[in-house]
Amino acid sequence: MRVFFYMVLFLFVSCNDSMSSQESSYSFDTLHGIAISSNGEFVYVSGRGDGNVYKFDAQTGDLINSINLVPLGESRTGGIAVSQDEKLYVTLQGTDKVAIVNASTLEVIEQIDVVLDMMDGGMDGGMDDSMMSMNTPHYVALDEENGYWFVSAIMSNKIAMYSIDTNELIDQISVNEDPAILEINTSSKTLYSSRMMVMDMGGMNMGSTANSIDAISYDENGMTLSQSYDSQAPTPHGISLSDDGIKIVSV
Repeated sequence: MRVFFYMVLFLFVSCNDSMSSQESSYSFDTLHGIAISSNGEFVYVSGRGDGNVYKFDAQTGDLINSINLVPLGESRTGGIAVSQDEKLYVTLQGTDKVAIVNASTLEVIEQIDVVLDMMDGGMDGGMDDSMMSMNTPHYVALDEENGYWFVSAIMSNKIAMYSIDTNELIDQISVNEDPAILEINTSSKTLYSSRMMVMDMGGMNMGSTANSIDAISYDENGMTLSQSYDSQAPTPHGISLSDDGIKIVSV
């Protein structure tokens, strides 16, 4: 229940860029991703506007530590996931990398280059050539049971699959339009992808108005787009899978 409270609190913080506890007050710049340690003791948050990752005590709400992964103005931190062996996977959107960070010490272990085939009907929106050459990794999903991790790349319209042991690229797949949030069913080896919301980026409209949620099956040979679900609502972005793996909830 306490962890759920902090997830709700995170939504409030994301909108207000500040948080107060009984002892401290913190200021942030556009919080984006959130992950909770497997034992429920820690909450990790990425600051999209400042390039930081923050580690909080899940019981007290106190800030334990933070690390800056990208210089201000050069990139953005996006999605964040935490593994059972205390590794954080954090997307660095402006540099086309995923940082792997020690969740205990917040020290960078490795940075993985997200180098995928360009551009396959992705989120162009009238951008110049330099932006068109970017992948922009957005979100990470882990399958520790079968040994894979996945990242959505909104600019190149791809989802990439990596080995969790070697961090080597196994496969990449094009999806219908602008993949964003990923949800995963490790038992059926099925990955679900939502759409990137429409945004006004300095007069350029970026994002998708598609209704679809993609289901992608995967195994040691790679990924296959198995089905697209019509959500009957434009731009389904937030996505969650029920515990039994039968229902998909999206907002």
